[in-house]
Amino acid sequence: MALSDRLPAAHRGRVALDEWEKQQALSDDGQRIVENFRKCVDWGDVSVSDLGDFAERLGRVSSPTLGEDDLKILDSPTPLYCRGKEIPGSGSVPLSRVVLFKSLLKHNVKGGTNIAADDRRLARYERLLDRGLITPRHLRRDAPLRGKRPMAWMTPSEDIAEGLKGAYTATAPTGFNQADALRDLLGFRFFAKKGTTIVELSVSPGGAGTLHHPTVLDALDNPAFLPWRNADGWGRTDDLSRSRGTPGAREAVSYPIPATSVVQIKSRGKLSKAPGRLS
Repeated sequence: MALSDRLPAAHRGRVALDEWEKQQALSDDGQRIVENFRKCVDWGDVSVSDLGDFAERLGRVSSPTLGEDDLKILDSPTPLYCRGKEIPGSGSVPLSRVVLFKSLLKHNVKGGTNIAADDRRLARYERLLDRGLITPRHLRRDAPLRGKRPMAWMTPSEDIAEGLKGAYTATAPTGFNQADALRDLLGFRFFAKKGTTIVELSVSPGGAGTLHHPTVLDALDNPAFLPWRNADGWGRTDDLSRSRGTPGAREAVSYPIPATSVVQIKSRGKLSKAPGRLS
């Protein structure tokens, strides 16, 4: 069944949704994205009303590959993200956000854009990071943690610790790389460039505000998103070190996180290889 069949016959977004679905069908990634939409709609994680909003806004988007301007269109006049149900009891859970160190510098550290663009200065700051000398006090207070959209993907810190412990047990004493293992656990397929440093930002319990169950409207064109239903209310990452659809760590989405909620910045090393699975 086409996604547009879920909408009322008179809905003006049907044509745009049909065209978008045809474009997605041209690639394996696109087919998975559409499959994720169907699951979330069938399960009720995405309402017909929200699907209708998405369809109507597609007509104003320039490309099936969503750039930042396209994302702004999709989230106007009201955002499509953080529409999932609130996760009960999540305010007491220590959380982590994992990002590329370059991205953290560019968006959250004063003067960081120039540092990230200079290989020698970047290497110096990476050494400081490894020594634990890059701390939350270096973060700009006026720049909350967020991605391309004003939202953040979060994971319980204990899930990261347990996931890395399991990966070490499975690959030690040879072949274990902390950065590779963390990237695969979280399903961050776009963390692909060898030699790139990733960091874990620890957030105080409650510091991320209200957490929401992630839906495909949060992930949009990310094929590594795993629709998930569980009594605990959390989503699950798609573990790239295992077969497609194998759940990894718990995950949730929130609105931007104040820099003052970050209690620790920890290097998780450099990526040494491509993701464990690309599809």
